[in-house]
Formats: sequence, C-alpha cells, structure tokens
Amino acid sequence: MYAQMKTKLLRPKVIVEYEREAYVVDEGNVRLTFDKQLRSSINGLDLFDPAVVYSAALPEELMVFEIKFDDFIPKHIRALINGQPMQRYAVSKYVICKKRRERVIQYD
Repeated sequence: MYAQMKTKLLRPKVIVEYEREAYVVDEGNVRLTFDKQLRSSINGLDLFDPAVVYSAALPEELMVFEIKFDDFIPKHIRALINGQPMQRYAVSKYVICKKRRERVIQYD
C-alpha cells in the first residue's frame, strides 16, 4: 500500500474510526458485526497523528449492523433479528464519514 501511495501519489480523503463488536456462527458461516460510534477525521488525514480530531458521523444511538453469510442464515439468527426495530439500508461507512468531513470543513 505504501508503495502504491508513493508511486501513484494516492492520498486519503478521510479517516474512518469506529468500534466493532463481532460474532461468528459456524452454522452457515455467519458473521454478525455491530459497528458503533462511527467517527470521521475532521482536522487531518495522518492515520498515526495523535492530534487528529474526530467528529461523530452518526448519532450515538445508531449503529451499523451487518450480517454476512456463505450458505444460509440459521433459523435462530433469523428469529433474533426479525422482530427488532431495524431499517435495511445499503451503507458505506466511508461515504458517511467523507460527507461528514466535507460538511465540517465547509462550515469552518
């Protein structure tokens, strides 16, 4: 990645940070992830800079829940999620954070 960044002059547009809680179910090879506290860098793009400031990209009560599976979703997993108050979306944490960064920079 470093070589590509140097030779092609690639630069990051945003740093995306979040806390992930992950679970694996062997039956069906199911991966469940809860991505919480989605944050976007607002003052810098150096991943290793401790002075980078982050801003919440989503309200704290919202999280991104993903289900990934190879074969099928087991019935007990499907039963757990069917009655829950969730909305189905195609979501990109990168796009959410990039838009958040653009809004913050625009108003500075």
